[in-house]
Amino acid sequence: MALRPLIPLLALAAALGAGRAGETVRPALCAGGPGLPAIVAAEGLRPVADDGPVIDERTPAGIACDARTGAILAWYAERRGSRAVLFRRGADGAFERRELLATRGRIRAGLVEGDAAALAVEHRRSWELLLVGPGHGRRGRSIEVPGPVAGLVLAGGGATLLVGCDDQVRSFSWPDGRTGEVFLVGGPLRALAPEPGSGHLLAVADEGGVALFDLSGRRVRGALAEVARRPLLGVEALAWAGPGQGWLVALRPAAREIVVLEPAGMREVRRVALEAPPVAAAVTEDGETALVADETGAVIALETGPPPRAPLATVPERTAVAGPVPARAPDQAP
Repeated sequence: MALRPLIPLLALAAALGAGRAGETVRPALCAGGPGLPAIVAAEGLRPVADDGPVIDERTPAGIACDARTGAILAWYAERRGSRAVLFRRGADGAFERRELLATRGRIRAGLVEGDAAALAVEHRRSWELLLVGPGHGRRGRSIEVPGPVAGLVLAGGGATLLVGCDDQVRSFSWPDGRTGEVFLVGGPLRALAPEPGSGHLLAVADEGGVALFDLSGRRVRGALAEVARRPLLGVEALAWAGPGQGWLVALRPAAREIVVLEPAGMREVRRVALEAPPVAAAVTEDGETALVADETGAVIALETGPPPRAPLATVPERTAVAGPVPARAPDQAP
């Protein structure tokens, strides 16, 4: 199994605990690539490698990255509202900080690609999608959406922005933000992950498990028909993985494990047990190493490859590393 992130973002950067003052802020993670090292938001904003410079001493509530341009979108909980900051890596390797904007509501999720960014903002009685970048004005463009928002992702080869809103997925052209279709998928949604590239499949996690939908398929009373479903409680994040995106990786913080599914039929392939609840995962660009951040801020690197016949061994307690950690159990009959 070779894990791969959503395209074009090289991260599954989730705002799983992007909270108000006094709330728990859980670590977030970016895998990085040629233009960006792997980044973790825990005890500050810093590279996963111990020898890397600290980018910001303050810990953001969440991050999103674009490794192609070396951009990091970080959002911070303020006493009132949130503040979004853009860090960009220069030719000398140092990061330049640019204040993006402040919001009255709480930023719960974000996405960045080059100079364009999208933010999901929670207000007291409403939610908004805030588009920032060329063509959207100094304060950005605000679009009211149903809440709660489960995530922001790019699909269709990076041409479409999908927003998971309660029991539906809303689509917008990217980066200009023209309103597209609304897909009813049940819910309430906890996570969503479109098939990388130009694929039409959409994986979602809701209270009942993980389901697969075909965005180009038929509809029943406005709702997309399910292609497959796996009852799996407590999934908080999803990512496509493996050769030809042949696997789905699901994070289950309450169960302290990662579950790998085969989309065709939603057959369970393997499980990875962790010492602490996993809250964020990302994969290196070459697909050879999966990085998982637990709620303590420790980052564990798992070597990936073809699926073994036996489950992975339990990851050593709080292993914080930058390189791969052998985690396979000896081959044996399933």
